[in-house]
Amino acid sequence: MQEHPTPLYCDNQGTVACTHNPQHHSRMKHIDIRFHFIRDCIQKKLIDVMYLPGTDNVADLLTKPLTRITHEKWLKRLRMDSDQGGVLTDL
Repeated sequence: MQEHPTPLYCDNQGTVACTHNPQHHSRMKHIDIRFHFIRDCIQKKLIDVMYLPGTDNVADLLTKPLTRITHEKWLKRLRMDSDQGGVLTDL
């Protein structure tokens, strides 16, 4: 059994709210509890769904086009150097 829930980041605040309290959203009331797999995982403390703005989400590097400034920001945060062809810098 794991000690702490695994963080699961999402850039949609409505989705995060529904995972913690599906009755909060009127369209979620009709869905049977057996379909709330994520809610069940949260109750069992296996995962914790948390909000993360898309601008801070490293997964966006793989799925969205980036401006030059944003690309350079992520290179720096990942400790990569574009002048060296993407070679990781020393830690």
